[in-house]
Amino acid sequence: MREKKVYDAAKKEWETITAEVDEVPDFDDAYTLVQRFYESLPWRPIGAKI
Repeated sequence: MREKKVYDAAKKEWETITAEVDEVPDFDDAYTLVQRFYESLPWRPIGAKI
């Protein structure tokens, strides 16, 4: 989520949401919130024992 290409792709799609939803939060605020949540998850390598 820290890669610029991921950010740019998400922002591009954000514009389509504004046509469908009345109130859309600021993109950067929403992206930061989701990025923090995503990075806080307890990720493990595939196949790692629980």
